[in-house]
Amino acid sequence: AGQSLTGLDVVMRVVDQASSGANPAAGISADLNPAKGNQKSAALGGVQPDHEIALAIYAEGVKDLIGYAVGLEFDTTKVAFAGADGGTVEEQNVLTASGGTMLFVKQPPKGNVVSIGGALLSPTSTTAPDGSGLLGIFRFTVLEGFSSSAEFRVPRVQFRSLTGRDTVEVNVSATLSAQGAAPPPTGGLSPKAGDGTGLLRVMNENAK
Repeated sequence: AGQSLTGLDVVMRVVDQASSGANPAAGISADLNPAKGNQKSAALGGVQPDHEIALAIYAEGVKDLIGYAVGLEFDTTKVAFAGADGGTVEEQNVLTASGGTMLFVKQPPKGNVVSIGGALLSPTSTTAPDGSGLLGIFRFTVLEGFSSSAEFRVPRVQFRSLTGRDTVEVNVSATLSAQGAAPPPTGGLSPKAGDGTGLLRVMNENAK
């Protein structure tokens, strides 16, 4: 009683079953390529100070999904968190794939971890999607002095289904490097803005 809930707590307690859910075998992948869709490009070269980086996280093999929470670890000495979005103009969040409306939550970093989450509003077996799709996009700015490499890592992800919750150990990583060709522009990952596809970014926990 009297416990203060963060936005992600609210998201994951929309349906608060104690039982296991339908997604113990589901997973995620990371994509540093700003092109539409999951390129599964977990390495990006030619990165220089002041470059803007977009890291997309995708769900894979989910069933009856109604909510999720993702915590991303990053190197605070090499990149600065610049914001997060649940979808783009070109690509909707996986939770809206079956016609549902969702709540997207982003929290400011706590140490070297930044978290996002999503939940379907009034979920049903019709609106809870199966398959794969976008969970969110983390945006970073490369700091002055960057000259080597930086790693991002998602150790685990939490999935909610109509039957319960699964915490899945995924240990997915992505790497930036100063070596190699210059990265492509991030224009393809512009934030989604009121385009009627069912994404509600109404809780940002003071994040940019």
